[in-house]
Amino acid sequence: MGYLLNCDCGREHTVQTSQAGQEIACQCGQTVKVPTLRSLTTLPPAEPEKSSRKNVVDSQGIWQGWRGPAIAMCSAACLVAGAFASWFLLQRALIDTSYNADEEIARSNLVFDEYSPEELSLVWNSYEELGLGPKVRPEFYAWNSYAKAREYLALINGSISGFFGLAALCIWFSARRRPPSS
Repeated sequence: MGYLLNCDCGREHTVQTSQAGQEIACQCGQTVKVPTLRSLTTLPPAEPEKSSRKNVVDSQGIWQGWRGPAIAMCSAACLVAGAFASWFLLQRALIDTSYNADEEIARSNLVFDEYSPEELSLVWNSYEELGLGPKVRPEFYAWNSYAKAREYLALINGSISGFFGLAALCIWFSARRRPPSS
């Protein structure tokens, strides 16, 4: 706590109890002797300096009460969901989805183009006797659906991350108050 000490020139100086018995220099050039600790208490107390900021953090601090843990949990959830979104996007980026049904048919036709007429006749006879077998979707269909699932999961996790990030910011801004208007 500070006390007001006046100089002969009229300027006021704020002194602390740790300065008791010392001398301080005034801007006018004179030295002012600070009274002893016992005499210092007779001086008028100095008013605490007021903050000049427009928005002042609550006197308890932003981390006191429910706001601190809420901000911490929202920030952690934002980071975790963001990490999952990034992971799903990375998985999606590693999948080549440019392959389509036309390319699959062209690749199959290339195999048959390499056969001689006798070999094609044998293949045709085996299809007549054994059949085509169970119908199986080509592998690229499975990869394309997997890529779409990764995109969907990345979108969901990105939205969750954005929601928790926005919630943390809202809680932080709600902890700030404006000084009373004069």
